Amino acid sequence: MSGHVQDLWTTPGPDGKRLRNARWGHGRRWCARWTDLTGHERRKSFTLKSTAEEWLARVQVDEADGLSVTAGRAPLAGYIDRWYASRTCNENTLAWYRGTLIRVRARWEHSPVAKVTKSAVQEWVGELRSGGMSESRVHAHLGTFKSVMQFAVDDGARRNNPCKGISVPPIPRHRPRDIPTSDLARIVVELDKQRPENGTLALVLTFTGARWGELVDLRVSALDGRRLHLGPSISTVAGRQIPGDGKAHRHRDVVLPPTILSRITALTEGREPDDLLFPARRGGRWHHSAWRRCWQRACEQAKVKPVPTTHQMRHTAATLAIAAGADIKVVQEMVGHATATLTLDVYGHLRAGRLEAVADAMDADATAVLGL
Repeated sequence: MSGHVQDLWTTPGPDGKRLRNARWGHGRRWCARWTDLTGHERRKSFTLKSTAEEWLARVQVDEADGLSVTAGRAPLAGYIDRWYASRTCNENTLAWYRGTLIRVRARWEHSPVAKVTKSAVQEWVGELRSGGMSESRVHAHLGTFKSVMQFAVDDGARRNNPCKGISVPPIPRHRPRDIPTSDLARIVVELDKQRPENGTLALVLTFTGARWGELVDLRVSALDGRRLHLGPSISTVAGRQIPGDGKAHRHRDVVLPPTILSRITALTEGREPDDLLFPARRGGRWHHSAWRRCWQRACEQAKVKPVPTTHQMRHTAATLAIAAGADIKVVQEMVGHATATLTLDVYGHLRAGRLEAVADAMDADATAVLGL
């Protein structure tokens, strides 16, 4: 990168000596000029020559490392827009990003990219928390902003990411609550009164660990013996149902208990393979809001309080599987977690009560070893 410092107050005379020009005494005297990474000439004026030389030296080092001083001076709004446009994810995730970007834009869009400091980001996180935002949402907003700033780092607009190392309290872990079988039995009775399909759908959600979005678009052809082939998943964004491609693009099978299989078999008799397996009352796909109304009405009539969420049905499936002796890899496959570690993080506490049973079972081996 070429560059030099120019004296704006003088011009070369005939004998080589510099003479005062019309700008003498007006404005800043010293101008650092350089050609940036895009080939455009840039300049910045200073009062002192030494300051201009230091600036130019720093610019030369930065741009030699691939850092663009010009990009760093630009408002962050441009990088926010470019980052969002570069996302390759489903509509549900994009809607989530749009939500977090509202506060990111409000605080940072006019800030120069290179001027965002770690202390300013820490203060912003404190403002979010003091404003009553939950820890999980604070983490979400910081995560989005961190990704935006990394995009700027990768583009050469700054040297480091000011969001790294920010102090944020950990997200409190809430143990998932399952639905007691006695409560579930009363709820299913009330759902069956609405229509048998409603009770069957609740049972499938509760005894397979399937996600809501994985079931609502299933066809009769997805039923293969005792197995249900799950995916693609449906997400609801701003009231619209958006087809996806399964959670993280993974498809899987779940196995139906015989009792529930018999209910599904009875409901699908005479139907075409391409018909919806669980149609709504008026045909077509279920909307989650419509299902919640049916579920809540059944819970109220069954006198179950507080009303369990749809996601608790999934937790109930994992709880029942662990109680039945399933190992963690089987539970992972059933609920569709990416790793067994995630399954242990969520449901590991349920296995603690089995330690005594395991120790009792191992006692036979200990007796054999000791020759007793």
